[in-house]
Amino acid sequence: MKRVKITSDNFVWHVLTEAEAKQALGKVEVFALYDDDSESLIESEEEIETHIRRGGYVGIEVGFIDDNQN
Repeated sequence: MKRVKITSDNFVWHVLTEAEAKQALGKVEVFALYDDDSESLIESEEEIETHIRRGGYVGIEVGFIDDNQN
């Protein structure tokens, strides 16, 4: 399973399994991740199940890659 998604603008997402996403829900913001690098906030376990069932990924924000580090 894919564990990291990096968007075209170098934003990093930690991709979660369904079980991990359900555990994280309510503790941190969990997002549905789309192929066009957009995302939407997930508000229920049902949304997690539906998005994953449709072949999508869910994840949490990590942040931007800092290209200035050596």
